[in-house]
Amino acid sequence: MSFNLGNELASLPIDVLIARPLDAAVRAQAFAAETTARFVKEVGLEQDGSVRMTRMRYSYTYVNDEGEEEEVEKEIAVPFLTMVPIPFIRISEVDIDLSFRIRNIVVDNRERSLSVSAGAEANWKAFKVSVNASYSSKRTTKSKIDRSAEVDIRVKAVQDEMPEGLRILLNILTEGLRAQEAEAQGGQGGGGQTQ
Repeated sequence: MSFNLGNELASLPIDVLIARPLDAAVRAQAFAAETTARFVKEVGLEQDGSVRMTRMRYSYTYVNDEGEEEEVEKEIAVPFLTMVPIPFIRISEVDIDLSFRIRNIVVDNRERSLSVSAGAEANWKAFKVSVNASYSSKRTTKSKIDRSAEVDIRVKAVQDEMPEGLRILLNILTEGLRAQEAEAQGGQGGGGQTQ
């Protein structure tokens, strides 16, 4: 069996080893976006689709334009979403480290043996010589290809900034509250000092 490093490297599924973690990261990002949308819907909206508001009542005393103390009770309504952290998780990094090891181990054993034996005999009427020789050779070759791969994946997720659409929506709600507050203060003769 011959070893061809180029063929071995070409047979590695590098595209799969890189694509699968990236696909998982994209799916995780999509899941995080769905989680954020579900959070906004479940926490920030009422059943009828209106914005869930947190209402607070407070009172304060101020001196009106005639110099008299006046107590005013107010109620403020704030969108609940402005009071809680909204989960905007974003995958900021995906590091994939691939390590491959391809080893070709060849074991070549050779054994050779030679044996020679010779003998000579002499007697007075005839001369006799005998020679024996033997040779043997044995060779075994074993080839083994060891393939191993190691994949190390690190994912870093961060709390991302609020999406622009939600920021605009919350700004519109906040501006609406300021307009309601200014209207309410104008109707109560409001330009005095607070204590």
